[in-house]
Amino acid sequence: MRNSKIIQITIQNHQYDFHYGITLEEILLTLPPKTYPVVAAYVNGYLQELSYMLIADSEIRWIDISENIGMRIYRQSQRLLLLSAHNNVLPHRQLHIKHSLENGTFCQSRGENPLTEKELSLLEDEMHRLIRSETPIRKVTIFSEDAKAYYHQRCEHQEAELLEASGKSTVDFYEIDKTVEAFQGNLVSNCRFISQFDLAAFEDGFILRAPNLKEPMAPFSGKSNIGSLMNQCDRLVESLEISRVSELNRAIDQGKVGQIIEMAEMMQTQQLFHIGQTIIDDIANTRLVLIAGPSSSGKTTFSHRLSVFFRINGVEPVTIAMDDYFVDRGYTPVDENGNYDFESINALDLERFDNDLYHLINGETVETPIFDFHEGVRSKETRRMQMNDQQILIIEGIHGLNERIAQSVPKANKRRIYISALTQINIDRYNPISSTDNRLIRRMTRDMQFRSTSPAETIERWESVRTGEEKNIFPYQENADFFFNTALIYELAVLKPLIEPELKKITTSNRSYNEARRILSILEYFKPIDASMVAPGSLLKEFIGGSPFAEA
Repeated sequence: MRNSKIIQITIQNHQYDFHYGITLEEILLTLPPKTYPVVAAYVNGYLQELSYMLIADSEIRWIDISENIGMRIYRQSQRLLLLSAHNNVLPHRQLHIKHSLENGTFCQSRGENPLTEKELSLLEDEMHRLIRSETPIRKVTIFSEDAKAYYHQRCEHQEAELLEASGKSTVDFYEIDKTVEAFQGNLVSNCRFISQFDLAAFEDGFILRAPNLKEPMAPFSGKSNIGSLMNQCDRLVESLEISRVSELNRAIDQGKVGQIIEMAEMMQTQQLFHIGQTIIDDIANTRLVLIAGPSSSGKTTFSHRLSVFFRINGVEPVTIAMDDYFVDRGYTPVDENGNYDFESINALDLERFDNDLYHLINGETVETPIFDFHEGVRSKETRRMQMNDQQILIIEGIHGLNERIAQSVPKANKRRIYISALTQINIDRYNPISSTDNRLIRRMTRDMQFRSTSPAETIERWESVRTGEEKNIFPYQENADFFFNTALIYELAVLKPLIEPELKKITTSNRSYNEARRILSILEYFKPIDASMVAPGSLLKEFIGGSPFAEA
């Protein structure tokens, strides 16, 4: 008979005997080092932190930073490490953790004077000290009433209000060195697991950078166009005092929803008008506009609204569907799993596409292809097209920022636009809401209502979507001439009542369960806004229904 104090652990089809009550961290330290840093594990299919104690036979699958979920845990743990170091060496300043940027997180250390290079160096040295000391990160779960009292004691009344709105019965606090703080999501159990980082000054703050799996962490160039846009949006929402969920909730309670929606929509309209007018001011040179962005950015609505802007200013837009230039199925490249990779740029007939663009913008008649998606081949039929001097060609597609697209068109004659939902509202000072999560919530809502796809199915496909974005979109975003932020500061409050009930239906037997619970843990802080209050022409209508620009 097996000793009752011994439990059997299965890891990658190998079985090991460990003593009852061992933690994941202790098991990990007995094994050979992994290729990438391990930050958590699935235990019998459930996501668990490395501090999790095992008391029964279990199957373990490690989570490292080669997975999106692993990188998210790594970055979140880095943020807590940063906060602890900041509290230790810069106690007279206030840390604000803002948003994802440049394979990391943009942060600000606010005080009477700007942060100096010496202070940033002190901060970095202290983080290294905590790592060298193998400082533990301990999770403490306390009742919400005690947490609210703790927040009020620290004069952090917004955090107490946020906790009240969430309806949570307990809250997870994390203790690291002298710092005790509530952090969203899962964290590592020791600073030794997050040893790779870099602090790089940027504008009025700095970037906490995470490891790059593709290559060693190179020095930051100091320039990021998309980062500048995000910081500009940050300053604007802070001036409106709606940069945190608690501030949005307070405005909802005060009956200011209409004002918030109107301000958010006007901010977005001004962005579009600026881009459109800049292009029109140089219309004598501009013949081609390329639009790209990740999934659920609102490309359909943006493209249509930009076309409307051109029309009312006397410029007639012409559109081409990039998907019609797919190569025949038999020539489609495959991914590492042997599946067709339709998102690869090599899935397009670049030579034909480039040739057609060249002749079109030079006023010639072109027979553009029509792709038969049912048969997986190019149709024998074509579409005859021609442009005159008063027209402009608009093309939307994931490869629009790639320099291999439209190579025959001189740079002076084309404009590239990158759009994404660059989320500006944060849960609190230390817990940003990622743009990726915002887009996932949008996509789940749209897929559920209009594509007969359940939230669980959308979540299961999301990792593949993200992989395609990392390969085909994000590396080229800095090639854009214009950047457009489609996020609306109120939108998650609108999406919450539409998607939350369906996420709650996802059970423990479903592979999407862990991710569904994580998304629910974000949405629970928001007070709802009725979808009927959203303006008819809003970009958000693309995801909740009623858009005048909806795809057929």
